[in-house]
Amino acid sequence: MSTDDRKDLTVNVPWSVQEDLLLDVIAPALDESVELGETASWFYLRENHGNRPFLRLRFATGSPSVERRLKARILERLGSVQHENLFEHQPYNKEHDWLGGGAGLGLAESFWTETTPLALHTLRATRGDRTLRLAASFDLLVCTGVLLAPRLPPPIAKFGHKAGYLSYLATFEGYMLLIRDPEGTRAKHAQRYEKNRDVLRPRLRELIEAMRDPEGDLADLPETAREWVVRLRGYLPAIQQGFDEGRFHLYATPRKAENAKLVPSPDGLYRRPQVEWLADLPEPPVAGIHRAIADNKFYQGMIREDRRFLASRLAQAYTNWHLFRLGFLLADRYTLFYLISRAFEEEFGLDAAEMIRSVHPETEVAG
Repeated sequence: MSTDDRKDLTVNVPWSVQEDLLLDVIAPALDESVELGETASWFYLRENHGNRPFLRLRFATGSPSVERRLKARILERLGSVQHENLFEHQPYNKEHDWLGGGAGLGLAESFWTETTPLALHTLRATRGDRTLRLAASFDLLVCTGVLLAPRLPPPIAKFGHKAGYLSYLATFEGYMLLIRDPEGTRAKHAQRYEKNRDVLRPRLRELIEAMRDPEGDLADLPETAREWVVRLRGYLPAIQQGFDEGRFHLYATPRKAENAKLVPSPDGLYRRPQVEWLADLPEPPVAGIHRAIADNKFYQGMIREDRRFLASRLAQAYTNWHLFRLGFLLADRYTLFYLISRAFEEEFGLDAAEMIRSVHPETEVAG
């Protein structure tokens, strides 16, 4: 069934209400509809547009009664509480266009459909235990990075699993440019890492050892992480093909002039954007990894143009969206990125800036 044939229901409820509503009402109702043969498949997303949180439910059905019953059960659960515009439709969040562009949405929806049972299993297994959910997400992110590392262009893939942390660190440092108190935030993250170092470092090494053959059966991985990697791995050829055929693109490779603001400065440096809520703050220092990227023109070209690199970024975006589905906000994601980066650096004695400076054109950049 095509994306246009799916029912699209948005439920405008606060973030804090979404998980219980999803687990206790929505998932049982739609799973029952699938068992009855009324609905072929379904998936959910958790979104926020214009500071308005909502659940998006997409389900493939030819029966109008499915949506009516689902709405009735949701209203019954919410009781007499007034929810203005509860089912007011919200268009697909603009961020979806980053998932390969319009041509990539069908593939993303297929992936969300396949991984909805895994997301629901994780939510149920960690319900009420945020620490346990963060730990499970740490596993997913580490394994995703290690899975994608050998698929990067050879000048980066040569680092093996160690290449799997570079994007996490670069993205975290980019986040530091978008908040008002980067140093205070960094200090809090550092304190959290210090508190958990003796758990995170051995866990990182265990996961990497279990991922020693990313194309194998991955029998030594925790079951949730294993299923995630196997699912994502199955989509990598289609993601790569989308870029090879010129059908997919990322926001980092804009096709429209008005999107030029989304790319780094002409000198290659990432700088704090000119926005009102940051205008009164001094320019923060340039992160070492960002300086190294700016100084390496070959590396810059590779991360912007090499189809293998772009495909890996899209696959990483799939993982980031999964974190949203598990109830994590952007700040939570960047906390995980920091913890993973510190664990990599300490466990393997890494310096991201030195790694990037050592990248040279051993092969042509695929254009």
